[in-house]
Amino acid sequence: MTTGTPGDDVPAPTADQLSAEVARTHRQLGRTMERLDEAVPDPADQTTEGGHTVAEVAQQARDLAGQAASTVRETVTHVVDAARAHTPEAREQLDQATAMAEQAAAQLGQFAAEHTPPHLQEQAGKATAVLRANRKPLLVAAATATATAAGVVALRRLRRRRGLLS
Repeated sequence: MTTGTPGDDVPAPTADQLSAEVARTHRQLGRTMERLDEAVPDPADQTTEGGHTVAEVAQQARDLAGQAASTVRETVTHVVDAARAHTPEAREQLDQATAMAEQAAAQLGQFAAEHTPPHLQEQAGKATAVLRANRKPLLVAAATATATAAGVVALRRLRRRRGLLS
């Protein structure tokens, strides 16, 4: 195509010439697009091993993801609602049980203090001080005594079963 510019001897194209050139270019572009469509298949139209198109599989995946998200939202909402419904009751019951245990311990301590003679209270205080000062050796001695007692009991049971003790 020739173009007319000022100073050129070439005449400017007419409107009919421009329309014809646009139509020719449009036809060429159409043929090029058809060849590209034939050479490069649309990925959404390709089939998977199961015979479904990629577009179908993608839609199924989106549907499943939506269902899973909905199920998770419902489950979380249910758990949160249940926790909110039961938490105040559980806390109240736990607070009541704690208060009752503290009250019972205080009453027991007061009862023991009121009914224990002074000389026994003094001896208990001394024994507590000795125990705290010698905690480790006393724990070893207690463990040894417990193991010895368990051994004696087991030996007696064995002898009774065999008829050696009456």
